Parts: sequence; structure tokens; C-alpha cells
Amino acid sequence: MSNVVFNLRPDVLDAIMQLQHFENQFLPNALRKFFKETAPLSVRSDILSDLIAKFSERFCTCNPHLQLSQGMASVQSTLCEILSTPHSTRELEV
Repeated sequence: MSNVVFNLRPDVLDAIMQLQHFENQFLPNALRKFFKETAPLSVRSDILSDLIAKFSERFCTCNPHLQLSQGMASVQSTLCEILSTPHSTRELEV
């Protein structure tokens, strides 16, 4: 899949999300699996917020018993992505 497909065909991303099943999965593991199967790192950087929003929505739909809001799932997913991405000290300076 390429960034072009995601940018031009949001319906493709929606269809891909409908095929995902995250029932009873730990959120970080589900996110890692989702990114591994759908979006290489080079594609993710440009559309990361869209991917996380779609993932969070689907994760919450698949796990209603967790009573996790889409917003909280999105925050947790963003934090997992930030913590899993290597950063240099210079990038982290404020």
C-alpha cells in the first residue's frame, strides 16, 4: 500500500479498517499488529493522525467492554507510537 492510495482513496482505508479485528487484544499489541500489516513507517509519517484515529475507532468498536473512549484510545495510541519511534536528543530539545 502506498501513501497515494491512503490520500486519494479514504474508502480503501475504511475498507481495510473493517477487516481488522482487535477483540480482547492489548491496545499496544493491536496497534503494533495494525501498523505492521497495513502501513510501513515511511507511509505512516504523513498520515499518522488519520491512521491513529481510524485505529482508535475500530479498537473501541471491537472492545466495548473496556468502556474506552475513542479519544483515550487515540491518546494511548499516539503515546505508544511516540515511544516506539527512535528520536535523537536534538529532536527532543525544547
